[in-house]
Amino acid sequence: MFSAKIWRWSVLGATLAAGTIAGTRVQAAFNAYITIQHTGVDPGTVDRGETIQCGCLATTDFDMSGFTLVLTHDTRMLSFESVSFARGVWSNADYTSASLLDGCESGTGGRQCLVIAAVADTTNSGKLVPAGMDVGMFDAFFRTGACTGLTTIGFGMGPDDNVFVDTNAVGHYLTAADLVGSAISIKAVDAFIRGNARNDPIDVSHPFSASVNILDGVFLLDYLFANGQAPPCLDAADANNDGRLNIVDPITIFQMVFGNAAVTIPAPFDSFGRDTGSSLGCATPPESVGCGAVDAFGR
Repeated sequence: MFSAKIWRWSVLGATLAAGTIAGTRVQAAFNAYITIQHTGVDPGTVDRGETIQCGCLATTDFDMSGFTLVLTHDTRMLSFESVSFARGVWSNADYTSASLLDGCESGTGGRQCLVIAAVADTTNSGKLVPAGMDVGMFDAFFRTGACTGLTTIGFGMGPDDNVFVDTNAVGHYLTAADLVGSAISIKAVDAFIRGNARNDPIDVSHPFSASVNILDGVFLLDYLFANGQAPPCLDAADANNDGRLNIVDPITIFQMVFGNAAVTIPAPFDSFGRDTGSSLGCATPPESVGCGAVDAFGR
């Protein structure tokens, strides 16, 4: 499917001679599936700017000595952060690897592949994962971005993408019937950009801090001293994050806009996030624009 195929064979061949990995499929019960954990209130729903934990579990009826699994995600919706191998896999492995590949699926826009591989330490038992039900393989961590909508963390669908290798060095190639991805809905709940007092839509094609400008300071002055409109998201208007709205907030914005290096706006400023201090609330989070066509894909 893509150039990593040779690389993945070399990973497995580091301990298991690639020439001995058979392509025939044997009668075996095995599958892999993804579960998603997050801090969102609603099941299956997460806010922008949050980290989600994507757990990969597997079921096999043979002792596994190695595996390669390919996870896919849409970079417009999610950014990869890290991988943590399950304790059993880590302690029994001679080699582990996680690599990102861009544009690895033709016709799927911004989807990116995360290629994860592990090979058992043959000086020990040669067993990476024992036969059994629902064996944890690894956790991959992703962070949601500015775009909202439904997205999927799935498996690569190439014929050589996903393979379990048993202790007899036989490769068991997983097909679509063996693989179950997981969908998650990213919604605008209460994440914001601090200093964006007017609650302007956030253009994801520009730095998020660019949404904060002199008009936000003027808007706050009008609210504080001329009975003007209240900020739609109070936390965003609290530019210095002291839990209060007062003259210091527009002054902080003006100083930042006009280049006072000694003044910084606390997080979340360069990315979406929730309040990190005394929250005033965010009744109307800002919308995101420039996301393009985003849809769920695959499984």
